[in-house]
Amino acid sequence: MKNTIVNLASNYMNKFWGFISIYLFIPVYIDYLGVEAYGVISFYSVILGIVSIVDAGMSSSVTREFASNDTNYYKFNILDIIERYFFMMCLGVCILLIVLAPQIAKIWLYTEGRDNSFIVRLIAIGVCLQLFSTIYYSGLMGLNKQVLANSIQLSWGIAKTFGVLLLFILVGANLEIFFYCQITVNIILVIVLRYSLVKKLALQKDKYVRQFSKLPNPVQKYIFGMIFIAIISAINIYTDKLVISSYFSLKDFGIYSIASNLAQLPVLVGTPIALSFFPIFSRLYSENSNEALNTTFSSVSFLFNIIIIPLVTVIFLNADEILRIWVGSNLDNAELPLLTYLVKFLAIGGAFLSLQIIPYYFLLANGETKYTIYQGCCQILIGIPLLYICVTKYGVQGIPLPWMIINLGAFLFLNIVVGRKYLKKSFPRELFRTIALPAAISITIVTAVVAILNYFSFHVAISSAVAILLALVLNIIMSNLLNGYRLLDVKSIFKF
Repeated sequence: MKNTIVNLASNYMNKFWGFISIYLFIPVYIDYLGVEAYGVISFYSVILGIVSIVDAGMSSSVTREFASNDTNYYKFNILDIIERYFFMMCLGVCILLIVLAPQIAKIWLYTEGRDNSFIVRLIAIGVCLQLFSTIYYSGLMGLNKQVLANSIQLSWGIAKTFGVLLLFILVGANLEIFFYCQITVNIILVIVLRYSLVKKLALQKDKYVRQFSKLPNPVQKYIFGMIFIAIISAINIYTDKLVISSYFSLKDFGIYSIASNLAQLPVLVGTPIALSFFPIFSRLYSENSNEALNTTFSSVSFLFNIIIIPLVTVIFLNADEILRIWVGSNLDNAELPLLTYLVKFLAIGGAFLSLQIIPYYFLLANGETKYTIYQGCCQILIGIPLLYICVTKYGVQGIPLPWMIINLGAFLFLNIVVGRKYLKKSFPRELFRTIALPAAISITIVTAVVAILNYFSFHVAISSAVAILLALVLNIIMSNLLNGYRLLDVKSIFKF
């Protein structure tokens, strides 16, 4: 358990810097470049998300196989094959994006008096390098070298953020400088991650014999299922941003990106938990320890939910004040009501998205991809027509509605699948203990505490922190009461 907590802490340290770089430096980027240029920077994340389709489950396959009890020579053989495939796919996508850059810039990044084709080409190189690094990061995570993997990523995040700011000060602030810095730091990231992974495998070259020239059938089957999941996920997650960037101005896209970044905070906070426990889920599955796997899933789900639900409630209640503190000085007052509206309802959708993460990784650890494919197909069939209707009728304000609906449906579906297929008879009890009760306690406590402290004019940071902490404590007390532990036994939530 100690190792798990250390890994979790390292994941949070890595994501904490991601949090800092997003929520602290977005106002700085807007101040240097303006809202329109920030919209172009946000498009980097959109392109990265879309081209991640070519990953096709390769990175998660590396994590899964490296978490198994097979020899390091077997693991290197897996890496050797996947590495070659992945490199060719990333190179192909990069060339395609470079060729199509004028069309992409015209449709999605149109700016009066400026051709963004060259910027799109820089984005293409940057995202493909960053994408290629994921297989090495995933390998370190699978080997349970999460502290090392996160230390490298943390250093990368710090270097690219402060590198950009330093260049802005010394050379000048423009988009070309921003993306040159991203490319340079991404090249270094790939080199360092690969070197670290191969070193940790500790192979003796004279003893290495390739065991197979193609991936084993179970790995191929897993990757094949993940191809569909990757395509479906990219469509579901990035359709709204593509619609905004093509149908509305870059300024509108920049505003929407600001709202989306704040609303995605629950996912940012929750992802380290999932990344820490995915290798554990995979190991328990490979050992056929089904009872331990199910128990771990329930405990992790409870821990995840008592953190995420209070956080989402705080964002919803304090959206206006948070935005005023965060980016208020960089925007017109007339834009804040729209931003507040978008944050509130995108945050609800983000909550349902984040609450899918643990069931999603649990199913992947069990080698199950078909349920996520079913879920994603339904999301596309419902979400895209609904998005078109809402945008046509309500404009930008209509976008959060389909986002909330499809993520609510996915959240319900994945939890029902896990409950009926794996938890079985214990499902109703676990549903109440890990989701329903924490949600009721968290929403009630946070709403009451925020209302009281705001009435007495406490700073939003204080009221939010107190509300989240109190909800967390009361959830732990109630869980201990139901499970027969001492009321203030905090360690009970880590009994995996």
